[in-house]
Amino acid sequence: SSRADRASFSAAARAAAFAASTASSAPAASSASTASSAPAHRGGRGFPAARSLVNVTFAFARTPLLGGSAELFWLSDNATERWYASLPAGLEVTERTYPGQCWRARDATTGNHLLSYCATLAPSQTVAIAPAGAVRLDFHFSPTAKLAPSATVVEESAGRAPTTVGTLRQGGTLSVQASAGARYRVVEGGSGKTIARQTASHEAEQHVDVGSPVVLRFSEQP
Repeated sequence: SSRADRASFSAAARAAAFAASTASSAPAASSASTASSAPAHRGGRGFPAARSLVNVTFAFARTPLLGGSAELFWLSDNATERWYASLPAGLEVTERTYPGQCWRARDATTGNHLLSYCATLAPSQTVAIAPAGAVRLDFHFSPTAKLAPSATVVEESAGRAPTTVGTLRQGGTLSVQASAGARYRVVEGGSGKTIARQTASHEAEQHVDVGSPVVLRFSEQP
């Protein structure tokens, strides 16, 4: 089967591109654990290559705080994402892998990061994909001649005075540690115009586009 290799971020293009690239290859989920074949490369960093395979079960409980489906990726060389499974909320999937190898779950619609996990030596492991309280927002300001060269990110959470958290320049990224539910406004330099608003969700890491959207590209690998 083919595996979609994730290349970059974008909310709008992400869902359509992902669905097109994985529609024929995603394994069917079920209420019982489903086993997938182990990644080809043995042993993660810091683990000998001769270690035995272990079972890692990813359980995605249904909750209104997260989306209805997650996508599970194996991290080739613990870096490059290789798609392995679609996981609807309320179900679980079991992967056979080697100790030290790492996996990542993303929301199927937003593409935001829900969980990263590296397998241990335990023969059987269960990992819960659950809402996060402490999250990270990555504001990316795409280059555009329509806006000023820089913008200011301001937190405007209820019950708190507005607080400037940083300056964002075109082509750059500003990472902000936040609590789920915190509200942010991005203000254009010079004009003071609001160019983006964002409320932090319960996804562990969230990508926020400011200005022009980022284009998402996928490649198919055997």
